Amino acid sequence: MKKVLFIMLIIVSVVACESESRLASIEMIQSVDAYVGNSIVLEVSHTPANAMVPAYRFKTNNQFVASVTEQGTVVCNHVGTCTIQVATADTRFSTTCIVNVKPNNALYTEPVLDFKTTKAAIKLKETDKAIVYETATMLIYQGIENPVQQVAYQFDETRKLVTAVVKLSTDASSELDSFMSECYNRYQAAGNNDLPVWRGNDTEVVVKAVNNTCFVVYNPFSGSSTCTSALNTIEMLQSVK
Repeated sequence: MKKVLFIMLIIVSVVACESESRLASIEMIQSVDAYVGNSIVLEVSHTPANAMVPAYRFKTNNQFVASVTEQGTVVCNHVGTCTIQVATADTRFSTTCIVNVKPNNALYTEPVLDFKTTKAAIKLKETDKAIVYETATMLIYQGIENPVQQVAYQFDETRKLVTAVVKLSTDASSELDSFMSECYNRYQAAGNNDLPVWRGNDTEVVVKAVNNTCFVVYNPFSGSSTCTSALNTIEMLQSVK
């Protein structure tokens, strides 16, 4: 009798093992597009389907662009691209999803913001625009989309990008705040209380209206305000005929 019970226990154990296979992998959609303000629930599947799965843990590599809850709900905060990772609680299995967050207000296409890239590289990227002014440290392109009048790039003595500028017509000013708020956080610059300043992960943007135009100046941000530098760039651009 004991021998029969022992055999039955072995059979039950084997059946249980077969019904609960070992986890082999977890999967999630590879990429997704969304807009600022959207919430997305990322669903995770696993192989084999009958495997026991430890709890999942989610994290983002860029909280500024998108945050993620413990349940896998992604909240799109600002325009940009980030990677959401999900891993099993024991960290044995993981996978990622790239989230591309787009603006609801596509006022204009931002310039190349790969600071320290070369002047030659900028020329290769801006082939759709005509150059209207060029020096060793400056490139100015004619705008090709409303309300952009010009796009300018300033370089240092080694011809590496240090500043990008978009010159807009003033009829875009009513939409500019909405456009900027989807890409950056508003910041109050000390000593420039009337000057709109915006900051992202590593970029500071200074906005200044001059006569019938509006200058949007992009600089790399490393801890100190770039307002003075931005105003100097605007003054220099105004002197270009």
